Amino acid sequence: LFTGAPTDGNPRPHYFYSGLLDGSDLVVTDRSRNALRIFDVSRPLDPRLRQTLAIAAGAPVSVVRMGEEYLVSMGGGGLIRMPRRPDAPGPPAPLLDQWDFVTEVAPYPPHWLLVADNFDGGMKVLDLSDPTGPRLASVYLTGNFCDSIVAYDGFAAVSNRARGLLLLDLVD
Repeated sequence: LFTGAPTDGNPRPHYFYSGLLDGSDLVVTDRSRNALRIFDVSRPLDPRLRQTLAIAAGAPVSVVRMGEEYLVSMGGGGLIRMPRRPDAPGPPAPLLDQWDFVTEVAPYPPHWLLVADNFDGGMKVLDLSDPTGPRLASVYLTGNFCDSIVAYDGFAAVSNRARGLLLLDLVD
């Protein structure tokens, strides 16, 4: 696949910050190239770079799939949406450009998005039932930066820099 050594003439090593499996594709954020890289991993011992999706808005931090789009957190650049299909028209669209530092996002069915926002020091819950107009549904202030989120069975496990692992109830 890729090692830390550059393979494209760029002197900076690759910095794959996070990723997800999407069928036989591995989608990773490449912060050193400001891109999403999509690898065909149907043959795990012989992965192939399928596509590179450039992101002009800055360096991507995390990626999740919601429907036919990827939602990419951009650190200080907020949150953008990118179509999964390579032939889809247009550049990535900002979803939340007014947020200061989105470090991690996690989908929560049926139409919620959990967002670790380091500016406010907590987790926000977005309602994406109208994908063109996300609505802030709830805020959990944790007193310090949150770096990662895992959602499961009505709860969110949130990594908090000062307080460790927090378990937040999403239902009550």
